[in-house]
Amino acid sequence: HFDYSLFFNLCFVPVCQLCTLCFFVFLNFVKISDFSPDFGLYQQEDAHEFLRCFLNKLKNCCYNLELQDNIVEEAFGGRFVSKLLCCNCGHLSVTQEPLIDISLEIEDVDSVPTALESFTKIEKIKYSCERCKTQGQFEKYLLVHRAPSIVALHLKRFKNNGIVVQKVDMHVSFSLELDMLLYTSKINNEEIKYDLYAVIVHFRSSISS
Repeated sequence: HFDYSLFFNLCFVPVCQLCTLCFFVFLNFVKISDFSPDFGLYQQEDAHEFLRCFLNKLKNCCYNLELQDNIVEEAFGGRFVSKLLCCNCGHLSVTQEPLIDISLEIEDVDSVPTALESFTKIEKIKYSCERCKTQGQFEKYLLVHRAPSIVALHLKRFKNNGIVVQKVDMHVSFSLELDMLLYTSKINNEEIKYDLYAVIVHFRSSISS
């Protein structure tokens, strides 16, 4: 039994893929401890952590398969691209990292598109440049380089000030369709659209539990 009150999640997914994922995993893992030793009965758990454990277990089951046959990579797998631009000499450093879901800050936003805009906006940071060997200002931004078949958005409803953990009770609106093009590194105008399939949302008498 899981209490999903600690988590708000959006999944944009074709039905057949999600059914296949659930059916396969629950045939092979029947106890809660099979997912993670940190999970226990009759206590609240974080649904985002459960999702990551779920997908990691399934990915391990497909470890010996070719990449195109790995159902996790096929359904949820994508890639981020991170870019660092030195404002002194113009040196650009580009790295890529795997994407399974996207965690979005929501404390200062009112919609999913606004949260995605904040996630992909240019940041100013201090960094040491490997070309000009100076410690100076850099522009950093993170974009979706390869969009997955299923986009799982994790809305971060916790904030931690170092002493206490509080729940963010902001209202966040979303539509039944999402176009990811504005948040990717694509330079053409081709649409990257998803239809909303499922939402996991708070279900308790107060936002604190």
